[in-house]
Amino acid sequence: DHNRVKLARIATQPLSDYINASHVQGTHGRKYIASQGPKQKTLTDFWRMIWEQKVERIAMLTNLVEKGNVKCVQYWPEQVSGNALKCNQFTIKLLKEDIWTDFTRRQMEVFKKGSNGARHVTQYHYTTWPDHGVPSHATALWRLFRKLTNDADNTQPIIIHCSAGVGRTGTLIAMDHLLDQANRENGIDVYACVTALRQSRMHMVQSVVRASLRIVLILIKLCTH
Repeated sequence: DHNRVKLARIATQPLSDYINASHVQGTHGRKYIASQGPKQKTLTDFWRMIWEQKVERIAMLTNLVEKGNVKCVQYWPEQVSGNALKCNQFTIKLLKEDIWTDFTRRQMEVFKKGSNGARHVTQYHYTTWPDHGVPSHATALWRLFRKLTNDADNTQPIIIHCSAGVGRTGTLIAMDHLLDQANRENGIDVYACVTALRQSRMHMVQSVVRASLRIVLILIKLCTH
């Protein structure tokens, strides 16, 4: 609870400050928000969080539908320069979409009713990472991570989400810490890393054993390319 993201409370709604998201510290001053993927009933809250936390970068690690199950609702417009997405007090426009083999980058403009000016949000959507599995191409995940972190102003948090916001989300944040540790110490401690992350968000990476295999495999692939 000490690390949860708290939304601005709406006077007539006593539970309106809640969203399933947690603050998690990264390396080199980076700050993350590990979040559940938005559902239809939490879509406005998700955009409230983006606006209130002044988020400029998002990493989405799930597809909208996987194995016939809805994992996340689409929270951006369908087409570049097409109809805007209306979400209560928020209006979202899709300005640009760059599509690569393993991920897509979307640049959006966000307006809030009653506020002056627009804000810009960039989403990096990684599309080849199966739930409870290993990314198809670790080098593509590395490229996404570098774009995500190189472009970001470290004063603003980066939202990372999958479906539940613990498995793939936790693995990407762990990768940040473990790659930094490998560079500093010429070795990694996956168990200690995952244990520390779980102090910020329960169930991060879900299974330490699975995390060990998954993360080590990713790191080995990265180091051999």
